[in-house]
Amino acid sequence: MSKTRKTDGTCNPRKIPRTQADVDKAYKRGMNDGLQGALTIMLYTLKDKFGTDDTELKDFANSFNYTVDGINKGYVSEKDLQSVIRDEYGTTVVMK
Repeated sequence: MSKTRKTDGTCNPRKIPRTQADVDKAYKRGMNDGLQGALTIMLYTLKDKFGTDDTELKDFANSFNYTVDGINKGYVSEKDLQSVIRDEYGTTVVMK
């Protein structure tokens, strides 16, 4: 039995060749989307539940982005931050 090609221009997306650059770009886009969502949730919670003023929210967002930039550049890792939170502040971060 011979394989036939679709003539309507569609193709199985699993069979489209991908380069490592494509994978890296998709990974980065996913990380950015996830971080943007997390930051939005944090800012909303700080404002709505804790009454944080606008200046503090902007400062928090800037600090968050600065930390993410440090992670992206390899200056610090997420495990480093978890260690600081555990060792210096006596708490842990647990997602439920």
